[in-house]
Amino acid sequence: MTRASTSVARATSSFQAMRGLPGSVSFADGEQVLAEWISKATAANGAVYDNKCAGVFTVRDGKITSVTEYADTHHVAATLFAQD
Repeated sequence: MTRASTSVARATSSFQAMRGLPGSVSFADGEQVLAEWISKATAANGAVYDNKCAGVFTVRDGKITSVTEYADTHHVAATLFAQD
């Protein structure tokens, strides 16, 4: 197994355990990993939350040490923080 594929395997395992959600690792280079996932829920106001997200993870010794997450913040605001 190459170093890159080992990073992807470790990152996928760590990512899925942390999120409890299915996701996919799109790219890994050393400790940096790019992952994508879809978050789905029903908000307290009944609105459907369905947001495609991505994150840049740093993985050291099989553990996630930092995350920068990207999502559609307009959808977050409109769905989760909508004013009635």
